[in-house]
Amino acid sequence: MYQGNWDACITTLQRHLQMPSATWADERAASMRYMAKAYKKKGNVQTARLVVSQSHYRGASSAGALYGFGLDAV
Repeated sequence: MYQGNWDACITTLQRHLQMPSATWADERAASMRYMAKAYKKKGNVQTARLVVSQSHYRGASSAGALYGFGLDAV
């Protein structure tokens, strides 16, 4: 993911999630999962966990479960 450039990775994924056309739950869950991993790689585990919990709140939990995306993954 972005060859270790975690800030660029997070920025790109945040832009994706803000797109009006980004409504597919599986795709949103993947973006949030990658964003959480990037935060974790930066050493910000608290924010990574927040991203995971927000994804469940926003309805991506069923898609997230499909990909092994949960609080224990971060």
